[in-house]
Amino acid sequence: MTIDLTKEEIKQRSITGAKWLIIMNFAGMPLPFLTAMLLGRMGPATLGTYSLVQILIGIITTFIIYGGSPVLSVFIPKIKDRKILGNFIFSYLLIISILMIFSLIAFRLFPGLFEFLLRSEFDMNNFRWFVWLSVIVVFSESFANIATGLMLIKINAISRQMVRLFVFVVVLTLFWWKPEILRLHGIQSISGGFVLGYILSIIICHIGILKDRRLEIKPGWFLPKGFWTLSISIMMGTVFTFIYGNFDRVVILSVKNTKELGMYQAVLSLSSLINVIPQILGTSLIPLFASLLATKKMESVCKLYYMVQRIGSLIMVISALFLIVFSNECLSLFGSLYTSYSYLLILFCISAVITSPYFGNTPVLIATEKNMFRLAVSLGQILVQVILTLLFLKKYDILAIAGAKIIGVICAQITCIFYVTKKSKMGLKLPNSYKISVILVLIVAILKIKIISFNLFSSVLLFLISLCTVWFASGFSYNEIKTIISIFINRTAKKENAQIVK
Repeated sequence: MTIDLTKEEIKQRSITGAKWLIIMNFAGMPLPFLTAMLLGRMGPATLGTYSLVQILIGIITTFIIYGGSPVLSVFIPKIKDRKILGNFIFSYLLIISILMIFSLIAFRLFPGLFEFLLRSEFDMNNFRWFVWLSVIVVFSESFANIATGLMLIKINAISRQMVRLFVFVVVLTLFWWKPEILRLHGIQSISGGFVLGYILSIIICHIGILKDRRLEIKPGWFLPKGFWTLSISIMMGTVFTFIYGNFDRVVILSVKNTKELGMYQAVLSLSSLINVIPQILGTSLIPLFASLLATKKMESVCKLYYMVQRIGSLIMVISALFLIVFSNECLSLFGSLYTSYSYLLILFCISAVITSPYFGNTPVLIATEKNMFRLAVSLGQILVQVILTLLFLKKYDILAIAGAKIIGVICAQITCIFYVTKKSKMGLKLPNSYKISVILVLIVAILKIKIISFNLFSSVLLFLISLCTVWFASGFSYNEIKTIISIFINRTAKKENAQIVK
């Protein structure tokens, strides 16, 4: 029995899914920050526990969920027979279930392996919480990935925000009702919020999958051609991502404690806001670049790239300038103790602006299938981060940890910029507004760090002057802004191409 979607169904699911992705991501965007802020006001140690739970979930999604989302997204649409598709899903679920069982047994029998990944001692009395968390996360992620492969994008978009929502609700409830529970049983309370969110995510995805006529999961073994090759390469990339995203936090946890980790987590929570909107909009860019590259209209590709980099630079530099100028005020939302890390927040903001071309570079590299190059860059970035951390940790402490991460990502992005704009020979160029933004952010950061007596009035004045400078440097017109909005709303290739060429 064939299970092809019609062209109209594909178009409708893509349009509906894109809108729900944007709606749900924007709705869920403030929840992790608000959660971190509430926990931060409970004390750095409590916020550090939140960061520890995130690391634990990172271990699960990296080393237990084999292949991750791309594997199912790539192979499910290619399988046209309902029975074979059901066998493939069953085979995949069996693989990750076996992997999960062996991993949990290994962690239980060899606690040193578990503590090596955390780089700190872990109370094995809490291991049962990790087991429950692992089971729920594995099946939640698997069902969400199945929904994505079936193009149930709306279902996936809604389900994935349930985790953020429930963690926030649990933390907010305990914050006002029983704050001592968060202090004394933080890992159980916070991981409990994650578990509740993941359970609801499973229910939502399961209902959506059951309603889809194309899938009926039955026992049977089938793995499509190329499964192992693709899944292994994706696993390598996932491990690199885990190391980059967690190495700094793990090192802080190993040489310091959860209190210092909480202080650092506050900086990460704030600096991550710079990339939220670009990451949401970035999901629309990969198919857009892919469709234009397929038409061989390089002039249109260059125009799109130039415009994307202008808007990406503008969004990120405005956010970064605000966080730099009001770094003390923003960190004080977590508590007065956190303002001592304002210099780290400023450094991460500078890094975000310097690396902002990833907004256009990443979709171009993915659309042109430069997978080995991206893998090599990721490996190089991690090596730089790890080596610099180990070399300077004793002398510069946390500054070495954060600085190594910043230098690693800057080196990686400079390599990507050089490759995309020079080596690719596609004629792609960065706008002058990007260069002006980098210079401006450096000037503002120096002023903020050196001039200790900054008061609120002078900070507001500096921000407004910087904002006007950035806006005029970007050179956006009203018509261009309308075109940008229409590109991200209208998803069909014809309309996109027409708007860009025009």
